[in-house]
Amino acid sequence: GPFLCTQGENGMLTHFFSGNLHAIDFACPVGTPLLAVADAIVVEAQDGNTLTGIAVTNLFQWNSVMLQIQTKGKDEGSNDDDNGDLFVEYVHIQKSHVKVGDR
Repeated sequence: GPFLCTQGENGMLTHFFSGNLHAIDFACPVGTPLLAVADAIVVEAQDGNTLTGIAVTNLFQWNSVMLQIQTKGKDEGSNDDDNGDLFVEYVHIQKSHVKVGDR
């Protein structure tokens, strides 16, 4: 369904430094299924944190999943930042059901 965008790119609340200038936050009910935006490989997964949401007290304490979307035909899972691949990170999630290497 439609979800409220609570902060867009270059958002004044937390999207003001190079690591997350292009971040977009959506308000979704707890338990909303999270799907990958494209075919990708999981390159990082953090699960086990019981805090969720964007409260200042847990700003850097979250569960997350990072995906690598191959865009140039190079090997997926590569650590080469100059290969043109796109990385997408989901943060502030309740729980992750994936592990590194999953597609």
